[in-house]
Amino acid sequence: MSTGQKGFSEFEFLGLVSAGLLIAGLLAHFIFDQSIQVERLNALVQRDSVRLSLESRLTDLNVLQKSAMAMPQTADNVSLKACILGDEGNQDCKDKETCCESRMRRAMPVFDLGDDAKVIGGTHDVSACLNEQGQSIEGDGCFARSRVVIEPVCAGGEGRCRQASALLIRYQLQFLPAFLQTDPELSTLERTISVIVEDDAI
Repeated sequence: MSTGQKGFSEFEFLGLVSAGLLIAGLLAHFIFDQSIQVERLNALVQRDSVRLSLESRLTDLNVLQKSAMAMPQTADNVSLKACILGDEGNQDCKDKETCCESRMRRAMPVFDLGDDAKVIGGTHDVSACLNEQGQSIEGDGCFARSRVVIEPVCAGGEGRCRQASALLIRYQLQFLPAFLQTDPELSTLERTISVIVEDDAI
């Protein structure tokens, strides 16, 4: 009786190689899938970070006042400037008590605080370009594009007033990463937030 060990046949060897390749393929697919999930999760975290960063500044009355002061002193801007700035913004109004028109929606570029005056909230025609931290940048590396519309509200439901008692801020964020673009619910965010205008004269 032979005591030697029988080696693998060619068929068995090919079977082992095929099984090894299958396992390697499954592992590669798993790793690739995990990589995609991690990248998607990062994009979702960055999406929320941009939203929170933008909202924190849009609800800052100083940011809105700075932006209103930067608006050109034109006939189209008089009402909105008065709504946000009061007497400081309604200097061109003949009747200062009715200069602010309530519920009149207007797009307004929103500038961040600081000397560089970067736009964090754009308009329908010229949107703002934001990075993953919600900071304004220039060029083509946008993580999101933002647009802002302001709707002043006079106290007591009045149609006109000297200055708004509150501002409804409607903003839109269009997220550009491919992982978010594939899902309409994730690629576009539209929200309305409110800001109380603190003024003892109202």
